[in-house]
Amino acid sequence: MKTKIIIAFALLSVSSFWLGSYVSTAGINQSINELQAELAFSHLETYEAIKSDLDKKCEEQSLIRLHHAIDEQKMLMAEYVKDYDDLEFSRYISLRYPSLIDELKDYDVNWNKKWSVPNCDKYLDQ
Repeated sequence: MKTKIIIAFALLSVSSFWLGSYVSTAGINQSINELQAELAFSHLETYEAIKSDLDKKCEEQSLIRLHHAIDEQKMLMAEYVKDYDDLEFSRYISLRYPSLIDELKDYDVNWNKKWSVPNCDKYLDQ
C-alpha cells in the first residue's frame, strides 16, 4: 500500500511539473507574441506618419520623424548590447550590419530627449 502511495505521489509530482511547464511556456509565448504585435503597431504608426508627410511633400518633417525612429531603435538595441553579453545577437547583427555592434556599445541612450516636428503647410497637388 505504501508503495502505491509513493508511486501515485511521484506520478502526480511529475504530471504537475509537466503541466506547470506547459502552462508557463504557453503564457510566455503569448506574452512575446503580444509584445511583437504591439511593437509592430507602433512601427506601423511611425511609418504611416512618415508616409503622410511624404504624400504632402513635407520632406523635412518626414526626415525628422525618420531620424527619431532610427534613434529610438538604436537606443533600444544599445541598452540590450550594454546590459547583456549576447554573442548570438552580436553575430546576428554583425552579419547584417557589420559596424552596428561597435556603434551600439557607445551609443548615447537618453530617453529624455525632446523632439518636435514643425508644421508643414504643403499639400499634395491634386
